[in-house]
Formats: sequence, C-alpha cells, structure tokens
Amino acid sequence: MSEKLTKKQLKALQFKSKNSEKAAETLEKVIQTKQEPQKKNKTRRRKSSQEKKDRKILFIGNLPYNVSNEDLEKHFKSSSPDKIRIRQEKGIAFLEFETETEDYVKRVEAALKMHHTIMNNRKINVELTVGGGGNSKQRITKIKSKNEKLEKRRKQLELKRHKHELEKRSANTDNTDKDEPLTSGSSIHPSRKQLIDK
Repeated sequence: MSEKLTKKQLKALQFKSKNSEKAAETLEKVIQTKQEPQKKNKTRRRKSSQEKKDRKILFIGNLPYNVSNEDLEKHFKSSSPDKIRIRQEKGIAFLEFETETEDYVKRVEAALKMHHTIMNNRKINVELTVGGGGNSKQRITKIKSKNEKLEKRRKQLELKRHKHELEKRSANTDNTDKDEPLTSGSSIHPSRKQLIDK
C-alpha cells in the first residue's frame, strides 16, 4: 500500500483488522511506512558557497512581458552581462556578472546606471539582489541596507553630474558676460539693445 491513507481510512482499517488477518497485515505495513522517514524530493539543486560568491546578480524589474534576451543585450550593451535570465510571465530578469573578471565592478556600475531608463515605453528598475526569496526579517533588513547604500551612491553621482554641469555653465557665462549683462526684467540681448538705441 504505497499511497497515504486518510484518518477515516486508517480508522476503518483498524476496525477491520480486529476481524480480518489480511486487514491486520495491511495495517502493520501502513504503520511501518509511517515510522520510516520519508525522503523529500529536492527540486532545486543547492550550490556551494564557493559558487555563490563567484558572481554578482542584478534584478531588473518592470520589464515589458514580451522582452527577449536580444532586447536586454542591446539595452545593457555597455555593461555586457555574462548571463541573462528572464521571467517573462513576471516581467523580471536577472543579470549575472562573473566576479573573476577584472572589469566586473565597472560593468555592474554601468548596469546600475540604467536604473529608471526607458525600455519599450516602460521605466525599468535595476537593483542589486541580496540572494534568495522570502520575506524573513534578516533578508528585509539586508535589502533595506543595500538599497540605502545604492541610493546614497546614486545621489553622490547625481551631485557630481550637477556640479559638473554648473561648472560648464559658469565657464560659458564667463565668456558671454564680457558684453553688457542683461538688464533685469529685460529679455533683450545687449547687442540687440545697442541696435535699438541707435
């Protein structure tokens, strides 16, 4: 008897075993199989800690459902990930970067810069993963700390870009300020104003 019995079936078998030897034998087999530890079928192959440390994985969210490997390869051409895994039914993907290569840090940063870029009319999310699924407190705090670090890094880069833009503008305005500056409230260029005044 290989299949599992319900409570009702087990009680019925116990009742029958009082009068029937065949039912008693069956009951004995059922009790023996219950006492033997059952082996769980492992559907997922566990990887060693060595393999887990050899790569960085980025999570890509809010993807169009019809996205293909080629689309992602084109979009993330600057970072050239080593492996792309797509879950089209969920609109997500994972980019894997082997850490054995020397330039993997630059490639990961290039991919992270693609956060909130547009792909097929959708604003995609690019984030670091912390590994594993579930919503344990430990994982949630790990995600929170990584996201805070990433957000801090993005703000630093944004400030750097903004500062660079301001320096460019000030250099350009220094060249144009040699002429008479615009009068307040006036939107006429000084050279044009001279023509009008004549």
